[in-house]
Amino acid sequence: MPYPVSIDLIAPTASIGTTPSANGNGWINSSPVSVNFTGSDSGSGVQQLRYWINNGAVTSVAGNSASAQISGEGTNTAGLRALDNAGNISPLASEAVNIDLTPPSVSVTGVTQGAIYNFGAVPAAGCNTTDALSGVDSSATVNIAGGNGHGEGQFTATCTGGTDKAGNLAPVASATYDVVLNISSQVSVTTSFKNQKYTQAALSVRNVSSKNIFGPLQVVLTNLSSGVTVTNPTGTYLGNPYITVPLSATLASGHSVSVQVQFANPGDVKVRFTPVTYTGSLN
Repeated sequence: MPYPVSIDLIAPTASIGTTPSANGNGWINSSPVSVNFTGSDSGSGVQQLRYWINNGAVTSVAGNSASAQISGEGTNTAGLRALDNAGNISPLASEAVNIDLTPPSVSVTGVTQGAIYNFGAVPAAGCNTTDALSGVDSSATVNIAGGNGHGEGQFTATCTGGTDKAGNLAPVASATYDVVLNISSQVSVTTSFKNQKYTQAALSVRNVSSKNIFGPLQVVLTNLSSGVTVTNPTGTYLGNPYITVPLSATLASGHSVSVQVQFANPGDVKVRFTPVTYTGSLN
């Protein structure tokens, strides 16, 4: 009697997966990535897998499973066909393997690190988020903190929360800047020297307006007498020395606050200057 003959006319199936799996946007943010190739056949069984990466050389492996690794960043495509023991060939299976390891780039817009702005003329702070590979998924948002509660002082704009489509989180970006208000018309600035050498004086600021003035206060000494320098300045603003006048919170109408100023005066001349007074910081 003739031996029974097994007939298999059904092609096997082929599938590709990755470890780790891609996220909902189709991207992976770790490396290396394992690409797992699998074939199945309910008839004669899988004889061989043939796979390739990015249309490269075909690798043939006996059996119904195989794996390969992809490292580094970029977009990739894996392809696979399975062959069964009856000679049937599966339809093509393909899988995108997209890897992005680099976080987005975030920068603060509008305001500039270290800048000094006049009250009422401060640019709107914002965030710019870019990503060169997978693309931006969520843009960073800005938060502004600081100041004296009345619009002047030192502020920091901070951008956080930027992510790309691979799930990489952008580093925090920030810019610190100062906002000042010229209140020279609202105050009277006087100096009282302690000796005839004109080297040390008490500098007083009096609120001559009808409204409260909010600190911090900065007095810029412009048009300073030739040959005279300030030896204890807080800093310089527009090329002129300035002194920070201590003020815990509010300078009420009619009230004064003072600070000591020291001068180098080798010519022993009378010290003269034009004070320009600001609320806010000049750092």
